[in-house]
Amino acid sequence: MFAFFVAAVLSVGFVSCNDDDETPSPGNPSGSTASAFSIVGTWKGQGDGEIGIITFNADGTYLSVSYEQDENGKIKDEYKESGAYKYDDKSKTLTIFNEDGTETFKVEVLSPTVMVIQLDDDDYAVTFKKQ
Repeated sequence: MFAFFVAAVLSVGFVSCNDDDETPSPGNPSGSTASAFSIVGTWKGQGDGEIGIITFNADGTYLSVSYEQDENGKIKDEYKESGAYKYDDKSKTLTIFNEDGTETFKVEVLSPTVMVIQLDDDDYAVTFKKQ
């Protein structure tokens, strides 16, 4: 399930449906609304034998790398993806976009050190720690 999240987060495009979205500007290239805690930075999450590392840049771009581990902890697969993102603090949503499409996730928790993202309607969430 974690691989699905990382793949989805990394393999989707950027489209905004909110009428109250901020317009990108030189100081805010992604058009993201301000947050008390920034999503910008490198985050690491683990689950089901997988590790995901996502870096959200201040310019509205991201890079994600996920690793699948075998039963001995050895990395057997690696998946990389990059694109753009938008975090809306008002609605607590993270929209990821790239050539494969668009995906929006609910951010349940965003603190200076922890981010919890809801992956689907089945109440499956992944916890990321800021690196």
